Amino acid sequence: MGPRTAVADRILLSAMDGYRPEGDWKQRVTAVALRVREAFGRHPQLAAVWGRYASGGTGSRLVMEELLQALSTSGLPDEEIPARYHRLAVLVAALVASEAAIGTAPPPEREQGLELFRVAVFGADPAHFPALTRFGRDILPLGAERAPAFEEILAAQLADVEATIAR
Repeated sequence: MGPRTAVADRILLSAMDGYRPEGDWKQRVTAVALRVREAFGRHPQLAAVWGRYASGGTGSRLVMEELLQALSTSGLPDEEIPARYHRLAVLVAALVASEAAIGTAPPPEREQGLELFRVAVFGADPAHFPALTRFGRDILPLGAERAPAFEEILAAQLADVEATIAR
């Protein structure tokens, strides 16, 4: 494990520090995902490192173990748990890394990105981009409302797992 992945693993250790499984499997998965998001939110420059390489250390194993344990109590057949775990891990890593990337951009770069977004949306030719013209006023830039988006996307993935169980 390299120095950057070792630091990322310490962030995962801190995320799991004091964690006690509570609630049903969805509450447990959500709690771990939010803890990981919060921990990397304090160290956004390392979120992409974790998302690219994982860490392989104790922190990583603690997160993996809890997610697998939670999924094991969900009612999923054992043969589906590894694939569902992988989807959740990829989703959380991608969302955390994406949020971190936006958060680490310097203010001038963020403002430039926002201006490019405005030009793309509000400057769209209605003849070529009728849907963009129609919905443009209500579309948010990628950096907006990250917390609710994170939670809603995670909840959708968990609802998909739940639908699989119900079948």
